[in-house]
Amino acid sequence: MDENLMTVGLIGPAKGLKGAAIVDIRTDAVAQRFKPGSELVLKGRSVTVRSFYRSGKRWVVAFAQITTREQIEQLRGQALCVDVSNEELREDEFYASELQGLPVVDVEGNELGHVAGLEFGVGQDRLQVTTATGTYSVPFVKAMVDVDLEAGRIVLDAPAGLLGD
Repeated sequence: MDENLMTVGLIGPAKGLKGAAIVDIRTDAVAQRFKPGSELVLKGRSVTVRSFYRSGKRWVVAFAQITTREQIEQLRGQALCVDVSNEELREDEFYASELQGLPVVDVEGNELGHVAGLEFGVGQDRLQVTTATGTYSVPFVKAMVDVDLEAGRIVLDAPAGLLGD
């Protein structure tokens, strides 16, 4: 995948008959990324968001270029991306993809494991950390997680028991 493309969602099952889909959101900027008129990249082509809304705990997105349930079903599982090449991030901001695979160390510098992913939540995101004993969800809060992209690592100040120890 193009390094300037960031995944913001995954196409799920169709919703209705007119080409809308339930989307598994992979961004914390939902309103910005999915506002009507936004351009996304789907399977290498540009698609325009026609509408988006919440249905219970899930998001439903419709696209101008996709008008049938059958078209959406053929795209199930495909990534919706945005081109971030012209975006400026603040010093304390980063993309979830930049965290993938980074080593995770404790405050003394001892290696704990690596980042397996970032799980977006309604109230709080969770860092997925894989250690020798399994994969654990860590609340992604500044009090516990320090992202140091320059050093290429994440420093975790975790309470005892959080990583199964």
